[in-house]
Amino acid sequence: MTEELAQQLYAETMALNADTLASYSAEQQEAARTRTLTRCREYVANLSNAIDAKDVDGLLKAVHRHNANSRKVFQAITGIEPGKTDKSCREAIRQYVGAEHFETYLNESTAQAAERQAEYHRKQEAKEREAELGQRTVIRFPGEQVQTLTVREMIDGLLARGFRPKESKRGFAKTLKMVRPGESLTLKRKHEIAYALEKAAAGVQAE
Repeated sequence: MTEELAQQLYAETMALNADTLASYSAEQQEAARTRTLTRCREYVANLSNAIDAKDVDGLLKAVHRHNANSRKVFQAITGIEPGKTDKSCREAIRQYVGAEHFETYLNESTAQAAERQAEYHRKQEAKEREAELGQRTVIRFPGEQVQTLTVREMIDGLLARGFRPKESKRGFAKTLKMVRPGESLTLKRKHEIAYALEKAAAGVQAE
């Protein structure tokens, strides 16, 4: 059946492109025919394999309102009319693979999508953290010359010089003061606060 379907698809494709084909040389026409038939065979074979395997993901990507060829192949192989809307195509796939299998796919797909979204946010958070901690700032530690350091280096330097984190909150705004007797420096941004607390937590608890 797949060869018959491939031949039908090939004939329809060539008919649609008859005017373009007529402008080609005989050699070019032959090459175009061979190339088109090969692609039609591969297309039908791939969709047939997805149907045989009841590959919900593959079927949903192929059988939809924008792809008349896939709908024809799907109907020819399964005997189920997919209709011309995404909703009807989806229902036809559900009917073919079985409700339980279809729902299992949807649940797994939703979970995977949620994990991808979470992973995206983790990567964005890490990127923002590195950008913030990598920014350069000018600071003069007490009794020392002015230095240009990254925020990370500045915090490391404060901790190495005996400054300790002291959390404070005014309204919804959270700040962190790096303090030692008679001296303090305020951190306001999320990632620099988190980094200072993390570094201090190894040996000294925030006050």
